[in-house]
Amino acid sequence: MLYRYRQTGQLENLGVNPSNVWVINLVPDEEYIWGGTYPDCKLFSYDRHTAQFHDHGTIIEGQDYLRGIARHGDHLLLSTGATKQLLRYHLQTQDKETLALEQLSNTSGFLDRLWIVDRYLFVASDFIHMYVYDLETYKLVDRFDFDNLMLVTHPEDPQLLLYKDGHALRGWHIGKLGSVTIIESGLPAGRCKALEWVKHDGEDHIALVTVNAEQAMIRLSDLKVTGSTLNIEPQPLLLTSLEFSPDGSLYVGGYHRGMSKYNPSMGEIEWTIGLFPQTEGMTFHEGHVYFGTYTHAHLYRYDPSEPLFFDWSAEGNPRWIGQIEHKQDRPFTMTASDGYVFSGTVPDYGTYGGALAVWNTRTETLETFPQVIENQSILGLTYWNGYVFGGSSVWGGLGNPPVDGPAKIFVWDVENRKKTAEFVPDIPNRDREPLMIGELSLGPDGLIWGADDGTIFAFDPETHQVVKSKMVYPTAYLYSKWRPIYIRWGSNGLLYTTLGRRL
Repeated sequence: MLYRYRQTGQLENLGVNPSNVWVINLVPDEEYIWGGTYPDCKLFSYDRHTAQFHDHGTIIEGQDYLRGIARHGDHLLLSTGATKQLLRYHLQTQDKETLALEQLSNTSGFLDRLWIVDRYLFVASDFIHMYVYDLETYKLVDRFDFDNLMLVTHPEDPQLLLYKDGHALRGWHIGKLGSVTIIESGLPAGRCKALEWVKHDGEDHIALVTVNAEQAMIRLSDLKVTGSTLNIEPQPLLLTSLEFSPDGSLYVGGYHRGMSKYNPSMGEIEWTIGLFPQTEGMTFHEGHVYFGTYTHAHLYRYDPSEPLFFDWSAEGNPRWIGQIEHKQDRPFTMTASDGYVFSGTVPDYGTYGGALAVWNTRTETLETFPQVIENQSILGLTYWNGYVFGGSSVWGGLGNPPVDGPAKIFVWDVENRKKTAEFVPDIPNRDREPLMIGELSLGPDGLIWGADDGTIFAFDPETHQVVKSKMVYPTAYLYSKWRPIYIRWGSNGLLYTTLGRRL
């Protein structure tokens, strides 16, 4: 839905855009409101004079996200993901031309926002990197890091463009083609969600709000910073992860953030960290809780015997212990044994090939092994007798079509740090080859149990032969291509699972 708010306090519903449900960006010019969408990478417009919508169609076939929009004369410049591309779209002829951007074009990820200032094009990449190009030649002029949004001009120097960089306020000067520091520290951390000039007590201020609901005001006259956390009533979240610890506590992860510890015997929430990143996987080892989080596959460790103190760092509790390297994003599967914690991942947007990450609790070191199964993600892990068994998926990071199957199971020698085998489980009476194997779990019968969509199976860890299996539901892959099929063993001797995305 597109809405218009009038200064009289009236909110008008202008109707439904004709392209996609997910609107990624809205950019106005004197005639139109332009919108970019997901998942079909479509462009739409709303004519301010005729009050009509128009669907301009998919901008680049095979792309999912139309994220950046900037008007330049008779053209629109449009940027995409999950493969970075820039397109010039002629408004009268609808002709499209792909433009080459040095260091960016056809790499994985997102070109998030576009700004045109003077004779330069500013391109935001993956939220935190800004690339500056000459608008006539599209040659790269400069690049710098920033926090998501850019303030166009300084009131006293129109050639100075201000932006937030961590705790600092900096500027990029058009005449000098480089960055200068305005304020070294004092701003709240986190990506900007809004950044504007406002009048406050009759004076010019920069007002900013971060993704963590912190706000700051910067007075132009003396650069004094005042700030606070916005007093916003907490809202309930969808749940994305649930795990019972050995002591009976239930850890509950929220979407897109949040983590709580719940005491079932008392019926009480013991604590909540509202800003804890979205947890995709959890496991427990040696009295600690391990969390694998999105985005960019960070790992945290919580010690229940120590006071709770979360500050995103290696000094907190939960404590940050490392990031899984090689462009990984979602640690959906985790397991632990014999002084090791193992994580299997789905890679970043537009990228293929998951990784196996190994945290050594004795040396406190994290090692990442990419491409264990070439170009496939890892959705299942279990440990047996010095080996990790992993299940793979043909789906990579979001924004990519799947690679060719089938999915496989690999065997990893922990001590010698290498893969010793990979195989496709021979499951009789399957209706198609497996495409996403996971989760895996060592059962009380000594077999390793696995799931693939609607099929459950168990194999001998020594011979790798499937001993028993059952296709409970036809194989359809209708729902999530990234979340595993869960396997849980009940104390009553039954196995509980989410085959076919049913309980």
